Amino acid sequence: EQPRDAAAAVAEPPPTDSPHPEVEIALWPRVKAFRGRADCRVLLIAEAGLPHPRLLRQADMVLGPWESPPAGLILGRGAGYFPVAQLEAALAGIQ
Repeated sequence: EQPRDAAAAVAEPPPTDSPHPEVEIALWPRVKAFRGRADCRVLLIAEAGLPHPRLLRQADMVLGPWESPPAGLILGRGAGYFPVAQLEAALAGIQ
């Protein structure tokens, strides 16, 4: 799957009707699992290597060191992958 426009993906509202959405960010390999049921779960892959498939399935958005996701990186349904290098541009696109 090709990466979507990072600015548009980050700017999309989390999949909830909550007026105060909760976002959880997990930094892999330091974190092995998300803590709870946040409205949006972001997985940041800080080193080369693949996180446990369960962690990938739980993430709504995955940021990694690769320009495009490697073949073994299997995301959960509806999750998007974005290179970490696009993070700054994505955050700048939020108004």
